[in-house]
Amino acid sequence: MDDSLKNTEVLHNMKVKKAVRKLIALTAGATIVGATLAGAMAQDLSNYPEPFVEDGVWTDSVIVVGENAETTDVLGAIEIAASLQADAYSLQPIETDGATAPTISEGIKIENAGNEFNFNEEIYDIDTNFGNEDLPEILEDDKYSESKGSNKNEVDYEQDIVFNAANGDLYYAKEDSGNEVFGPYIVINDGTTFYTYTVDIDGYVEYDNSSATNADNDWVSSTIELQGNTYTVTDVSLSSGKLDKIEMMAGETVRWLEQDQPLTVGDHTITVVSVDEAETMCGVQVDGEKVWVDVGSTEDFGGLSVGVIDAIAVHSKDYDQDTCEISIGSQEVVLDNGDAVQVGGTDIDYSTVTFTESTGGRLTQIDVAYYPEDDIYLAPGETWTDPVFGNFKLQFADVTKDTEEMTLKTSSNSGSFKFMNIEGDEVELEIVDDDANDKAGWGFDDDWIGDVYTLAGAGTNQAMILNDGDYCKGTSSAEDCKGIEFLVVSSGFEARVFELANIDETGGSGNGPRIKYKDITKSGSTSNWEDHGLIDIGPATVNITVNASTNTVQFFEVNLATSDIIKTSKLARLKFNQGGNNVSVNITEDDAQTDDNGQQLQIYAKLDSNDDLQSYVTSAASGDWSGEIEEDSDYTMYATQYGTEMLYDTENTDDITISYPEERAYGNVFIAPLSAEVSGGSSGGTINREIINELPVGIAKLDSEAEGMSKNMIVVGGPCANTIAADLAGNPASCAEGYEPGKAKIKLYDRSGKTALLVAGYSAKDTLGASYVLARNDDYDLSGDEVEVVVASLTDISVTSAS
Repeated sequence: MDDSLKNTEVLHNMKVKKAVRKLIALTAGATIVGATLAGAMAQDLSNYPEPFVEDGVWTDSVIVVGENAETTDVLGAIEIAASLQADAYSLQPIETDGATAPTISEGIKIENAGNEFNFNEEIYDIDTNFGNEDLPEILEDDKYSESKGSNKNEVDYEQDIVFNAANGDLYYAKEDSGNEVFGPYIVINDGTTFYTYTVDIDGYVEYDNSSATNADNDWVSSTIELQGNTYTVTDVSLSSGKLDKIEMMAGETVRWLEQDQPLTVGDHTITVVSVDEAETMCGVQVDGEKVWVDVGSTEDFGGLSVGVIDAIAVHSKDYDQDTCEISIGSQEVVLDNGDAVQVGGTDIDYSTVTFTESTGGRLTQIDVAYYPEDDIYLAPGETWTDPVFGNFKLQFADVTKDTEEMTLKTSSNSGSFKFMNIEGDEVELEIVDDDANDKAGWGFDDDWIGDVYTLAGAGTNQAMILNDGDYCKGTSSAEDCKGIEFLVVSSGFEARVFELANIDETGGSGNGPRIKYKDITKSGSTSNWEDHGLIDIGPATVNITVNASTNTVQFFEVNLATSDIIKTSKLARLKFNQGGNNVSVNITEDDAQTDDNGQQLQIYAKLDSNDDLQSYVTSAASGDWSGEIEEDSDYTMYATQYGTEMLYDTENTDDITISYPEERAYGNVFIAPLSAEVSGGSSGGTINREIINELPVGIAKLDSEAEGMSKNMIVVGGPCANTIAADLAGNPASCAEGYEPGKAKIKLYDRSGKTALLVAGYSAKDTLGASYVLARNDDYDLSGDEVEVVVASLTDISVTSAS
């Protein structure tokens, strides 16, 4: 290593040294926020930032720079410290306010007088008929007026969309095509009418049905408003004296246009050139392009659709003054009685038109029914647009439910069930494996199995007190029962776990027994001495009786709730059971919210053939629907009409997570014009808030300070500038040994049982480049105990495995 290399990592005066000390002190305070990793250091760079940050908390660690280091090394240390602060945070569960439903700018939500759209219901169950009051933008009550031909009509009509039974259901399913994700869907079934669009005429529209020509004279060129669009009738057909077909045209602009009088629409110029003698075609020129268009037809001109509704030929000796009724931006629609709707020359499959007439020549109603060719699955956030007229949509915004979480987790010889009690405190009931008897029980330690007796007698394999009359029997004295846990359930259904913290057989009043108890669930605090017997422990007054002559402690009035029921924070009802090689939890939904009187679910932990505790869902009490959450997933979801979800790891059988709603879940489903927008809405329940764990002041150290420390260290700078780095390298004769220009290393060392991580390069720039890599470790493949960093420039850095 030449003198110039050494000089790049040496300060030149004491003033700069003082500046470095000040900058190091600031490093601990001027830092940022971010995410966390967990687990023990395994001498592998892939585990970084462990062991320096574990479980979101800074450990017993320091960042070391050389007292004679270049300021660039200090910059590298600051980058690393900032990134470590970004890893130092914890997640705190926070109960949020209740769930709120989204709203829509136009249209209407499918609900009726407080009757929400719950699971296992269809649109028909909530509301069958949507009309002017619900969707005035597209289903406005209107009037049909015409005075053409031999009949004059001026009649009111109503428009409605009627949803049919046995379709449009809300339930959990797995889409049978595409993504195949199990979850909540609105399912529109094929083969069954989904909706019927109805034009209900108040009275009737009268027309001359004596011939097709006379019927045309009454109908053609009249207009009618359908689903917010103006349609002009271009032709009608009869069958046996009744309407068989109505051909219409809708356009953004409809007007009569005289020959050679150009009309400008947007960027287009439209001119009528001529009309044929039979008045069946109109010659139209758009932007210089001329096309003959049949009456009742449309043609496209460079993206502009032009239709001809009617044509009048005025041909004289002196001049022609032909006139055509033109629809610009037009769309042809054909309503064919007993057949499909035709739009733009294409049949809308599985739509059916029905004309209703009181007698021939009097039309009273038009119906258009539709169902899809294949089942349609609408997931939350998805929209279905009506394919017939294309003017309304069905939008499944989301599912509203305010939930809590319960979990059952098991390992080979232990497990736990966690839930929030009615007061919002987390309760954990632990599960143990009785190795000696191949059975499972409630409790934190299998040493208690055999000491806990229930009213049914010994051998029930409990390791904690659950019910009135249960007792603990000590080997040599009642004081052996110190440490036993017991569950207390108040008359208000509140559950808490307590520990019998201490027992004194003779220290109480009159030399009688006394005890101390610890509130594990709520406060974690231990009480003062209390005489045995009736004791007010918070949620209830219990009776704990110590009998020195029988070496027993017996518990009464620990479960005061009706039918031994416990209620959770969202009012689910729990009951715990033990039976041989398993323990189980019955979860009953709030029966006031359901149609099925409160469905009961059951989960349990059971010893398998290898004496390992496994988690299971009882098939007979697993809800209404179930499915693998996605293809090849390890997880199966079970769901109920109430909206409870159980997510079960069927591959490892060690994890069940239950999401339980406070009230019956419902879908937020809207029928609306296409322009409508959904906004708002949120789910209640528990969210995780990031809690910043600030790095302590003083984590930055000079090498002279760190030499005698037994701490994990991040060492910035090489042996020429940092004495700790030199120690790690074995104090080589040349401090440049092992370094090359343009390169740096990030390497793990064991330093007297602690971890040292070296970040060093040939030059100060190379060290800074390696510091950037460590600070942005997610962007690089760091693994093993060493990587090589190639620093072409501070904006061109690459990482390779150390050779």
